[in-house]
Amino acid sequence: MPRFIIASRFKNVADRMPGLERAIWRSEAGLLDLLWGSARRLSPDRASDLGCRVGRLFGVRSRKNRHVLANLATAFPDWPKARVEQVARSSWGEVGRTVAEFPHLAAIAGEPERAQIVDLGGIEAVKASGRPAIFVAPHLANWNLLPIAAVRSGVPLSALYSPQSNPFIDERIKESQRALRCRLIAVEDGRGMLKDLKEGRSIGLLMDQRFDAGEMIPFFGHPAATPVAPARLAVKLGIPFVPCRVERLEGAHFRVSIHPPVQPDSSLEPRMAARSMVEQVNHLFEAWIRAAPEQWLCAKRRWPKASPVGGETA
Repeated sequence: MPRFIIASRFKNVADRMPGLERAIWRSEAGLLDLLWGSARRLSPDRASDLGCRVGRLFGVRSRKNRHVLANLATAFPDWPKARVEQVARSSWGEVGRTVAEFPHLAAIAGEPERAQIVDLGGIEAVKASGRPAIFVAPHLANWNLLPIAAVRSGVPLSALYSPQSNPFIDERIKESQRALRCRLIAVEDGRGMLKDLKEGRSIGLLMDQRFDAGEMIPFFGHPAATPVAPARLAVKLGIPFVPCRVERLEGAHFRVSIHPPVQPDSSLEPRMAARSMVEQVNHLFEAWIRAAPEQWLCAKRRWPKASPVGGETA
């Protein structure tokens, strides 16, 4: 979140002045340390509430807020402007909660009453297959908690993550995520993902945001660049492709649901079968986002600039 507050406002200048960029990085890390230091002295619920207030205050003032507003307006075209703005503010509050909960990840993950696991058939199917799986999810609630369902169930998991552009913040976040007891793989490390799959480790990744190298798959009725390679890999290797969902119940209390694997259509050739699987997953993501739009992180432009319904989406 600090990246949205500081660096986004000075990006053009910082790109031309490496020394200034490093100073901004340190300032961002200092703000994060201040927030996390305060959060550590509070209970998980009170820390979450603090993060919500900070997120709501600063998020709507960031440059990224224009993407949040545009994405919500595209996904929910019938909403009046006032509702779009209200949900955007709530979404930033959710981002703030997620950031402030980092110091408490180990405690939250270790308390079943704080992080409920609901297996709707996904974990059972993975265990029955005797093979690793690819778990996919959207950026809902505190998505960092997704690995705990596999870890608690004895399924070795490696989670793909996008490294932060600020190296100081990136190291802090990785250190906090280690409390979840899963291996971390940078999203661009395709070899690392294949290596872990061959070793029997499942892979977890988030796939609801724009992926420029992906294919245009409908999302809320509009074509959106979406990663299809994970589904192709699942088809090629014959491993489960499992949708997952995190819901915030109240404060720092969550439910993590593992849904049944999406099955490839055997009547289709592998490439089209994978595309069909991603379309099914997108439909699930849409339903989950509609149920709790304020819990969706959508701070990156999701659809092409020229909206299919006219006007600009970013």
